[in-house]
Amino acid sequence: MKKKIVLIILVVLCVTPMFAAANNDGFGVGLVGGYPSGITASYSMGDFRIVGDLSSYFSGVNIDGGVLFPITDFMIGEAPLYLEAGGLLGVNISSNWMVYVDGLGRLSYYFNEYPIEVFLNVGAGVGFGSGFGVDIKSGIGGLWYF
Repeated sequence: MKKKIVLIILVVLCVTPMFAAANNDGFGVGLVGGYPSGITASYSMGDFRIVGDLSSYFSGVNIDGGVLFPITDFMIGEAPLYLEAGGLLGVNISSNWMVYVDGLGRLSYYFNEYPIEVFLNVGAGVGFGSGFGVDIKSGIGGLWYF
């Protein structure tokens, strides 16, 4: 299982330079720390973006994907911030597996000089599988856009 995950990550990292972009549009890969922590990716589709994570969650592996829609942008001092909201569908693979549906909010800052996004995610939803429960997540991360 670990070999397959490493192989997928290597393939993604080798292929992404083909999608090189000069700004924060297109395909981005990065890290997110918090709950859960792991690898994150984003692909801009114009009016919305597709997001996904491969991360650790409790004692298992968490895989999720979803969409984010722009809500508003505003300034704090000289820093432009962007607020997005959307949803995720995911699965936690462990001895107590769970499928979940979450609402997600993201506050982002984009660097003008570099193709980098720094963000804060907050999400909540419901999960079912080995049981039924509430799913809560939050994290801080960054993406490098190609």
